[in-house]
Amino acid sequence: MRRPTFSPYKKMFVKFSDIEGLSEGAIDDGGPTRELFRLVLTYIKDSPMFVGNRKKLSLNAVALENKHYFEAGRIIALSLIHGGPAPHFVSDFLFSLIVGDENTKPTFEDVEEDVRSTLIQLKNCDCLSDAQNIVTDNNIFSTAGYSFIFKIEEIPKVLEGTVTFFTVTRISDALFQFMEGLKTCNVYEYLTKYPHLFKRYMCNDIIAITAEDLDNLFEVSYSAIGSNTRKVENKVITYFRDFLLDCEGNNSQDISSTCSHGKVSVTDVMVFATGADHIPPLGFRTKPQIEFLHGDSSIYPKANTCSLTLQLPVAHTKYEEFTNALNFSIANCNSFGFS
Repeated sequence: MRRPTFSPYKKMFVKFSDIEGLSEGAIDDGGPTRELFRLVLTYIKDSPMFVGNRKKLSLNAVALENKHYFEAGRIIALSLIHGGPAPHFVSDFLFSLIVGDENTKPTFEDVEEDVRSTLIQLKNCDCLSDAQNIVTDNNIFSTAGYSFIFKIEEIPKVLEGTVTFFTVTRISDALFQFMEGLKTCNVYEYLTKYPHLFKRYMCNDIIAITAEDLDNLFEVSYSAIGSNTRKVENKVITYFRDFLLDCEGNNSQDISSTCSHGKVSVTDVMVFATGADHIPPLGFRTKPQIEFLHGDSSIYPKANTCSLTLQLPVAHTKYEEFTNALNFSIANCNSFGFS
């Protein structure tokens, strides 16, 4: 993206390679792009630039110097524009700063945990000498401009000013960089113009996809009614729907992949088939399809995230064999290039 010839308005083509530098050979028609943005957004969410369960900006000197906040904003904008997933991790207060909502005031919950604990100590203090010791012994107050207090009545002002410093003043340069990145493809303009529409994609938790949701997402390519192949397909689809119900019990609340724990969730099945862990804000270009591997001796499913096609094996006569094959394939699909 830092190449002079890069244009955010042109279609992106993503190609993954393994540790030997060999390409997986897929032609990017959307799938690899969705997968790339899914992985990068997860990396951004867990990076030192953000803190807390509901992610707030944290000032990181190295990230600021290297313009990583700008790149984070640009990645989010590009993902939204190019059919990738939405971030779904920005805190409500950070979103209010981005859109310029001056009615939202920061609270103790919006500061980092170590700062919050000290603020709570001062808030609960009813003795002037104890309050003075807390203020002079903790440099968070002097950093915010409060080196000493003379009256117990000053505590609310000190608390409010310190919270504002750490949630607004201190991160102002990082926030500016982040918003500059969001201006890619004019996303920031529309974000501030329609904040109520964007908030559900920037802030709200992703609702974990259910077995019924995923079943309804796919269109099944059946053979002719009454044919021998149709009878086989009916059995395989029954297996697949039962498999999704089994997977539903493995859905974690934060919908992060459970493959590493040996359990496949409905979300993992969606990633395997589409390259996305939830339906992107712009949806999919075409409706995902389920096909059947007739004439193929393979016992494992296959997926093409570009054409949004999931191919199911028809070689299994027992449900346990079918589920074992799907569990193995999906649990190992994120390890391209590794044995």
